[in-house]
Amino acid sequence: MFTHEVRAAAAVTRLVAGDGDPYCPGGTERHFGRPLGLDTDVVPGGAHLDLDAGYGAWPSVLAWYPTPGEPFTGRAAA
Repeated sequence: MFTHEVRAAAAVTRLVAGDGDPYCPGGTERHFGRPLGLDTDVVPGGAHLDLDAGYGAWPSVLAWYPTPGEPFTGRAAA
């Protein structure tokens, strides 16, 4: 695959996906994370991480930006 190219694209490349994503049966980590050697954060109950799954503004992305080694989390419970 393109492991070297993906790793060279940025200082940190981190894959974030929801579990149960209907567009990626079998799991994002299995199909993309492991083959590309990427750190992968799977958000429990995240599905496709879109508006239909209850995601819009995502404060953890803004909190993560200054510390790129930290894992992503799902949205806080309302």
